[in-house]
Amino acid sequence: MTSKTHEVGAFASLLTAWLYFKPSGMTQITIGVALVANLVGSLLPDIDQNQNRLWDMIPGGNTIGKVAKKVFWGHRSLSHSILGTFLVYFGLKWLLPKLFNNDFIDIDIILISAMIGFVSHLCLDFLTQEGLPLFFPLKWKFGFPPFKKLRIRTGRFVENWIVFPILLVISVGLIVYLIVSKYFV
Repeated sequence: MTSKTHEVGAFASLLTAWLYFKPSGMTQITIGVALVANLVGSLLPDIDQNQNRLWDMIPGGNTIGKVAKKVFWGHRSLSHSILGTFLVYFGLKWLLPKLFNNDFIDIDIILISAMIGFVSHLCLDFLTQEGLPLFFPLKWKFGFPPFKKLRIRTGRFVENWIVFPILLVISVGLIVYLIVSKYFV
């Protein structure tokens, strides 16, 4: 999937989780940081690509991305596996308290938001022809449906004209629902 699909898919997933768990008492700054963390989480699995939008946000990012591709053994390897998911989780659990003051920002919400973005990325890539190396370092790749020919090709018609618009409609629908339920119910 392309970055725009991952971003809107992560946002729809975050809104869905928000509606289901109904967190309360969050500060506006926590909400803002949670949205950014969700966006970063949605792009983080592709940290092994020098074309990743995360690299576009920092000076010299393209060069760093080329190095990352070698460190992560190429695209869709460690960062798209169960092992990589645990490493990102524990890495963020260690890093976030060092970046943010827990008196002002709920670090648990930030961690959950980032991981929702990360996992939604993996779920969407699971639907592509390339599949995921879930048990990396083993080379087996898994996807759904089990037959590659039935899966989505990244950046092609089905993603751009079916998957992306559906995720966008879901996101807008959830936002409208949140607004209506807050002010009119």
